[in-house]
Amino acid sequence: MNAYLPQIIAWIQNDEPPATLCVQLSLCSSKKSEVAPIRRTVEQTPCAICELVVQVVESYVANNATDQQIEAKLDALCAKLPSPYSGQCALIVNSYLPQIISYIQNNESPATVCAQLSLCSSKPAPVKREVEQSICAVCELVVQVAENYVENNATLAQIEAKLDSVCGDLPTPYNGECTLIVNSYLPQIVTWLQNDEPPATVCGQLSLCTSKKS
Repeated sequence: MNAYLPQIIAWIQNDEPPATLCVQLSLCSSKKSEVAPIRRTVEQTPCAICELVVQVVESYVANNATDQQIEAKLDALCAKLPSPYSGQCALIVNSYLPQIISYIQNNESPATVCAQLSLCSSKPAPVKREVEQSICAVCELVVQVAENYVENNATLAQIEAKLDSVCGDLPTPYNGECTLIVNSYLPQIVTWLQNDEPPATVCGQLSLCTSKKS
């Protein structure tokens, strides 16, 4: 109740059935064919969304922002993401923000923080994390947002406009990385998504993530 009630209400208002809703929260593992694509998305998004949230928090902590200012910035960012990513983002912020800030103040990397929160399954080596890991998380976010609009038959121009808005809400250097990915790779990303490639695989094929998840 404490962790999920706002998201549950939001999904119900969007006419999501209970079985799909609980799969999206990773609380059910239904094998029904109509739920399977949603379950794949939910399994992959929390890690990338978490790492992006932590990277945004890290940027504001480095600039001595208050906890309230950080939360306000993240709320604005989460609100711009399409469902279910907006819910995943808001859930992470609402459930873990004080803990994330504490970890960052102890100089933990985003990947390590998210692994400690059990939102990523493993801890990558911390070397070159600012270059290698941040752009990987940003790439997966871009692909996940694009995937949502591809599934809803949006045009390339509409997808680009939505992503430009999301990128604009990210702090430096993530806004630049996000814009670079959109400008350089969006047509290829859309093609791969239309071929049902998952976000982690797409970003691996673009050499923006160091390994491809199965």
